[in-house]
Amino acid sequence: RDEHVYFWFPLLAGLSELTFDPRQEIRASALEVLFDTLMHHGGSFAASFWKRVFYSVLLPIFDHVRAEVTDTTTFTSEKRRQQEDSWLYETCTRCLQHLVDVFVQFYEETKQLLPQLLDLLLGFMNRSHQSLAAVGVAAFVRLVNSAATRMDSNAWATVTNFLMTSTQEICPSAYDLAGVQLLLVQGCSDIYSKQYSCMPPAALCKVLQTLELIASHARGIDMDLDLRKRLAMQQAEDRVAEDRIVADPPLLRLEMEASHAYLSVLLHLMTLANTRDGARLHAASNPGPCMVQLCMAILSRFALGSAGNGVRPDAAYMAEAATRLQQLQASQQAAAEKAAVDAVASAGLSTVFAGVSGRTAAQQRAMAAKMSAVACAAQGKTPDQKSLIVGRTSAGVPVLMATPAVEYAPFAPLVGSALKALGGLDDASFKGHLPQFFPLMTSLIQTDYAPPEVLRVLSDLFAKRVGPIIGVMNATAAMEAAVSARQERKSSDGRQQ
Repeated sequence: RDEHVYFWFPLLAGLSELTFDPRQEIRASALEVLFDTLMHHGGSFAASFWKRVFYSVLLPIFDHVRAEVTDTTTFTSEKRRQQEDSWLYETCTRCLQHLVDVFVQFYEETKQLLPQLLDLLLGFMNRSHQSLAAVGVAAFVRLVNSAATRMDSNAWATVTNFLMTSTQEICPSAYDLAGVQLLLVQGCSDIYSKQYSCMPPAALCKVLQTLELIASHARGIDMDLDLRKRLAMQQAEDRVAEDRIVADPPLLRLEMEASHAYLSVLLHLMTLANTRDGARLHAASNPGPCMVQLCMAILSRFALGSAGNGVRPDAAYMAEAATRLQQLQASQQAAAEKAAVDAVASAGLSTVFAGVSGRTAAQQRAMAAKMSAVACAAQGKTPDQKSLIVGRTSAGVPVLMATPAVEYAPFAPLVGSALKALGGLDDASFKGHLPQFFPLMTSLIQTDYAPPEVLRVLSDLFAKRVGPIIGVMNATAAMEAAVSARQERKSSDGRQQ
C-alpha cells in the first residue's frame, strides 16, 4: 500500500512549492488543488505517509508565510504592508482551515500529529501580528469543535493543556496581545457551549482554569493603579499618537468579557448538578465556591473607586490650577472695574453698561471657556469630565487616567449578573457567605458611579435575601445609612465645586 501511495509525493511536493509562486493566481490555485487532492485521496495514505506529508509538504507552506510576515513587517512601506497583510490573512485563513479539515477528515491516521499541529497554531497565536494571531485562535476553535466527538481523554488532555499553556505564554504580553486573549475567551465559551456534554471532567477543569487565569490577570492589571499611572506617564512622555494609545484601564474589555464568560460557565455548571449527564462535570468542577469567589472579586473591583480608593488626581496640579483660577478671576474683576471707570470718565454713566467687560462677545466666550477649563483642572479633571489629571510630564503635559464614572460604567451588566448569581444561592450558602459580601454590598451603595440598574438589583437583594436573615429593619437601616452616606458625599463634592 505504501509503495502505491509514495507515487503521490512528487505531485504533492510540487503543489506545495507552487504555493510560494510570486503570481497570486498560481498560489491560490495550487493551494486549492493541493488540499482537494488530500481530501479526495487521503484515505489511501498510511499514517507514516501522512507524517511525511505533514513535515515535507504542509509545514513548509507555513514556514514561507512566517518569512513573508517578517519581510512585510520589517522591510516594506505602510501601503505595501497593508496590501500584504490582506493577502497573508486570506492565505493563512484558507490554509489553516484546509489543514484542520484534512486533519479531522482522516483523524485516525493523523491524530499522532496533534501536538505538531498545535505547535503550528501556537506559532500564529503568540504573534504580535494581530490578524495572524486571530487566524491561529480561529483554527484552534475549529479544530476542537470539529474533532471533539472523536477525541479520547488523552487527546482532550493534549488540547486543553495546550489551551492553558498558550494562555500562560500570552498573558504576560498583556497590552500587545489583549486582542488574542479576548479571542481565546470567546473560543473557550464557544467550545464549552458546543462540547461540554462530551468533554472529560479534567478537560472541563482546564477550560475553567483558562478563563479564570485570563480574568484574574486582566483584573490584576486594571486594579494596579501604580502600573496604570506609570503606563499613562510613559505614553504621555513618549507623545504616543492618539490612535496608538493604550486606553486606561488597559485591559478593561478583556477583564469584563473574561469575567462574564467565566461566570456564565460556572452558572451553567451549577444547573447540571441534578442531571444524569452533567452530574460528573458538576462534581469535578465544584462550581459553587468558584462562583462565589468570582462574584466577590467582581464586587471588590467595582467598589475600588469608592471612598477615594481609586485613581486620585494630582494634588500639586490641582493647587496650581486653583491658584491660576483665582488669578484669572481677580484679573477679570479688575478688567471689568477698569472698563467701568474708563467708560464713566470718557462717555458718561449712560455708556457704562456697554463697556463694562471691555471685550467682544467672542473674547468673552473664550475667557469663559478658559476659566471653565481651569476650574475643572482645579478639581483634577479635564473639561469633558472623562479623565483625571494624575501628574505632568517633564514637558508639563498633563497625564490622564479615566475617572471612576468612565471606568466603572461598563461594569454595570457584569456587577448586576454577579449580584443576581449571589442572590440565586440556596439559603444555607447565602447565609454562610453573607458576612463576606455584606460589606461589599454596602460599599456599592455608597459609590457615586453605581448606575440605577445596579442599585435596583442591590435593593432587591437586600429586601428578599438579606432582610429575612438579619431582620428587615436592620437590612433597611443598613441600606438607608449607605444611601445617606452616598448623598452626603455628593453634596460635599457639590459644595467644593
